[in-house]
Amino acid sequence: METLLAGKRVLVVEDESLVAELVADIADDMSAERVGIVATVGQALKSIATEPWDLAILDFNLQGTPSWPVAEALRDRGIPYLMVSGYGQDLIVDPGTPLLAKPYSVADFVAAIRLVCHATPSSHNVAGATGSGTLAGSGAPPVTPRLR
Repeated sequence: METLLAGKRVLVVEDESLVAELVADIADDMSAERVGIVATVGQALKSIATEPWDLAILDFNLQGTPSWPVAEALRDRGIPYLMVSGYGQDLIVDPGTPLLAKPYSVADFVAAIRLVCHATPSSHNVAGATGSGTLAGSGAPPVTPRLR
């Protein structure tokens, strides 16, 4: 797999542990320097405020709560992110939000990360590479560290 995330610290914000681990494994395979996992909006906000993240992968629905506050905090800090959702783009009201629709393939995920890492603000919503998914940092919370 390509080394697109070499030297980058990636925050995975996902409440489904198996999905979070899969995304973290892919980020590891893409040579991420560090991958952290949090499962709630509160944990994500604390982590963003206290850790130096370079990129975030953000599930839209975290235990029944929309993750918009997390997306806003990421934007405020200039941290690029990819929102992932099984709800489709209808619930995503900000047209500048990079979105990958579930279900998606590893190839779609990698293509979406490539685009987010190299995107300008106006180029976030584009189709995934293979077509199944669509891309339309001490009070730190418990982050599952995944150090390489």
